[in-house]
Amino acid sequence: MKKDKIVLIAGGDGGVGFSCVKLFLNSGYQIIIIDKNCRNKNFYKKNDIYFFKSSLNSEKKIKDILLKIKKKIGFVSVLINCVGKFSKKKITEINQKEINESLNINVIYPILLIKNFIKNSTKQKKITKIINIGSIAGQNGGEFAGEIYSISKAAIINLTKSIAKKYGKKNIICNCINPGPLDTQMTNNWSQKIKQSLIKKYRLNTNSLGSAQDVAHACLFLASDNSNYIQGSELNINGGLVI
Repeated sequence: MKKDKIVLIAGGDGGVGFSCVKLFLNSGYQIIIIDKNCRNKNFYKKNDIYFFKSSLNSEKKIKDILLKIKKKIGFVSVLINCVGKFSKKKITEINQKEINESLNINVIYPILLIKNFIKNSTKQKKITKIINIGSIAGQNGGEFAGEIYSISKAAIINLTKSIAKKYGKKNIICNCINPGPLDTQMTNNWSQKIKQSLIKKYRLNTNSLGSAQDVAHACLFLASDNSNYIQGSELNINGGLVI
């Protein structure tokens, strides 16, 4: 049976992305994933999830994928941009090649995806949601993130607001989620001392970092009709580290 609600998750094979995949699937969405990795291939086959393997490093590739989606699956009601690569390198340590790579993956590729999604995959009479995954590092410079990573996430936050201002009248709703450090693969190699120092700064009573599921539930809310009056907003999921 064809599902009316279709979500495209860019970076859907990663920690936050895959949590979104599982949650949206259980909520009745048809799932489409774009990712350069495919670590959960059997899960995708079992659940009739469409998977496109791509690093999104070419505008032509992006256009081709969106065209295939449009012809084969139809109107996409939600785009979740989970594309990104974390770097903790200081500005004095990072070389030009790494700077280019970080800015390409975290800023340029998402811009090209969103640009072509707006042009080719939206209908003015139907509400479309774009949900970007920013970071606490894009708000305050990041305590453990590098400067270039922080800059890239600040760009995503600003992109969110710009899209909301310019395309809201065309029924495009764009919001951003800014997670703090999460208990995911990215922080697996962080020492317990570092994790506990963060938890002590939280403005709530907890003994653990946030989870990818916390972000996925926020994405599901922003994707739903219950959030249709929320536009150009930043939703902070960081235990109160930024207030």
